[in-house]
Amino acid sequence: MYFNKQTETVKELLDNITNLDAYKSHIELPDLHHKSQMEAPSSTAISTGDFIIPSLASAAINDGMSIIKLPFKKSELNEEIIKDFFSEINSHAAKTKFDMNRYSLSEEELYNVCLNGASAVLDKFDLPKDTIDALELKGVLDDGLTKDDIDRLIPKALLKSKFSRAEFGLNFRGNHFLEIQSVSQIEDSEYAKELNIQKNDLTVMTHLGPGPFTGNLMRIYTNRDKIGPIHRALYFSAKSYFHFFEAKREDLSYGDVVKYFFNPNKYEAYSINTKLGEDFYKLIQIGTNYGYAYQLGTFTAVRDAVRVVQKKHNLSIGDAKLIWNVSHNSIYRDKISNKEQFIVRHNSVRIYDNKPTILAGSFDVPSCIGISCKPDNNKLLDTHDHGIGAIISRLKEENNLTYTDEVSKRYFYKRGIDSIDEIKATNISDMKPIEAISNYFEEENLFRPWFYLNPIATLKN
Repeated sequence: MYFNKQTETVKELLDNITNLDAYKSHIELPDLHHKSQMEAPSSTAISTGDFIIPSLASAAINDGMSIIKLPFKKSELNEEIIKDFFSEINSHAAKTKFDMNRYSLSEEELYNVCLNGASAVLDKFDLPKDTIDALELKGVLDDGLTKDDIDRLIPKALLKSKFSRAEFGLNFRGNHFLEIQSVSQIEDSEYAKELNIQKNDLTVMTHLGPGPFTGNLMRIYTNRDKIGPIHRALYFSAKSYFHFFEAKREDLSYGDVVKYFFNPNKYEAYSINTKLGEDFYKLIQIGTNYGYAYQLGTFTAVRDAVRVVQKKHNLSIGDAKLIWNVSHNSIYRDKISNKEQFIVRHNSVRIYDNKPTILAGSFDVPSCIGISCKPDNNKLLDTHDHGIGAIISRLKEENNLTYTDEVSKRYFYKRGIDSIDEIKATNISDMKPIEAISNYFEEENLFRPWFYLNPIATLKN
């Protein structure tokens, strides 16, 4: 009932992928589905050995999720506090793609973020050094990345423009969100005692991409299906200037430049044992690093908003604490079954030994925070769904969700303002869907449930 079945589109895509020379293996997860115009299905992990195939993941490398503990209890929350909290966060969101604000990056900060990831913004955001312990890979993907790589691989306009630096961490449109949730059920009270997770504690879950920088950087080097005609023309102009004039490669002929960057095969594969393959891996590192820093921009906005409502409403003292941040759109070089291999995870999550992990529900369906099992001890390439959104959509169409009397609300804003456009209330479903998928991943030795969360209020902009 709960697992999605292969559609004809998903089957066709996977058949094409499994016939690639670079293909090694893949797994399909319960939330398996296809997003329009994407070259690979969501909720998969695909091993490509020594090859990088950029189109198997979204261009928005390091689209990710966070779970943050708030210092308040559910009993302290009311409508006024929720509105003030969301309004404070949203008031700092960039109104336009060039609107600089307190979380935006300077040119120097952007450069350092590309090279060093999350640690590059710790001082800027006045965050403790150990904050990075709550990010996967400690917030940086660095396999020999150098300053020369930054200068060589990134268009100067992208490094200097406000477009790359203004909107930093607060874009909650589409399927992205910031959600207040309450702890409804604890499965393991012994884990992470320092966080002191208790029933009716409040958390914030975030889902957001890596901002405009990463997707645009990757599209300078690729030719993706999900680009409209106007943007396709703009990318053609930007790519022509960069690849033919600004950064003409000595290792590629003009014909090669056209082949690889303007008209590649749908699943163009780049061997890590070539110069071009090495550079694609460096591009992935740069985009991944930016994503980690971007996520800390969101966390800082949550922390700052907590302080504002604490003071205004005389709430419990304490700071927001980042529990875990993880990417669900990634290309990592993993060691699985004693073999180094590239694994592409598209809307799916990598596990880390005894670290937290996130399985999201929806604005009207509970979520699960898990405790990861030991990697390389399962049949699923150390990978689980990042959420069950497609399952939920299908269950709604089939009228197979059972709703409770509890209510969750979505608050809709325009970015950069503190007034609400609209509030939509909905009943919350029971725990059955999220428990069923969590139990499956426990049986498959991916993670065991730590605690469950009920949605209370969701910020959309």
